Amino acid sequence: MSDYPRTTLFVVEKEEWINAKSIAEKMGYNSVSEYIFDLLKADRQHKISYHSLLLELEKYYELEYYTLGLTADRAGFPEKVLINLMQEFGLPFPERKKLENTDVIHKLLLQNKLCPREVDSFLRLRNELQKHKPLAYADILCSILPDIVDRTAEALTIARDLVSEFLENSARSKKPLKQYRSTENHKEYSDLRSLFGKLALEYDAEVIDNDPIIENLRKENCTHLFGRMLEYASLLLIKREMERIESLQLEHIPMTGIEEVREIKARVIQEKNRFEESSPILQNINNSACLNV
Repeated sequence: MSDYPRTTLFVVEKEEWINAKSIAEKMGYNSVSEYIFDLLKADRQHKISYHSLLLELEKYYELEYYTLGLTADRAGFPEKVLINLMQEFGLPFPERKKLENTDVIHKLLLQNKLCPREVDSFLRLRNELQKHKPLAYADILCSILPDIVDRTAEALTIARDLVSEFLENSARSKKPLKQYRSTENHKEYSDLRSLFGKLALEYDAEVIDNDPIIENLRKENCTHLFGRMLEYASLLLIKREMERIESLQLEHIPMTGIEEVREIKARVIQEKNRFEESSPILQNINNSACLNV
């Protein structure tokens, strides 16, 4: 190693340094430095895959709860590095989730021989449809978002945004929440634990009990309003994902059996419309101002 110029390398992460030393030994490097510089060279020559990063960025552009900070954490990059990489890929920074941004990331995925998550969603959905019809909404949710953490976080984010919009409207119109106790007070929506189970969502009592939005409703004896919004949010989520599968099929990937996706979308839209017609709450919410669903 005396032939190489020396420099100072700070051990930022001790565990990673120990791991690097172990790998360098196993791979026959004379030192960790040779291993590190081989990695740097591979990165410069684009031999290191950005596959996991692109898959995380797809979630950033498609899921409401996926923030830039969460994307950086999941991808394993500092946020400022993530932003630089996004600029290198020519990816935009949306204030809201937009379909055109999803198209951009999908094209990048396909260029790197990766399937958009909608393809996996469609295949899981088709397998479920082969077992039994019609599918319960919980089965559909599990197909389009198989990870229960993703599924729960996304449904809760949509529901919270809906409730926030409702509370803001009520405050502006100076209408008290108590007027909704009798019109929307259904037992099935008051029992949040059971509702979470019905929708195949993870019920975390500590998170729910400490949620300021739910606490606000609880004080007015209107917890059922959040439950109703949560079920409505699940319909919006399914509708959105069916439209994305349909759009991907039209634009990029032909998929056999897409008509069944359209049937599910039609059923969900019908149920969504029924919710809106029977609910004073939803009639007072401008959905387009809340979410891109």
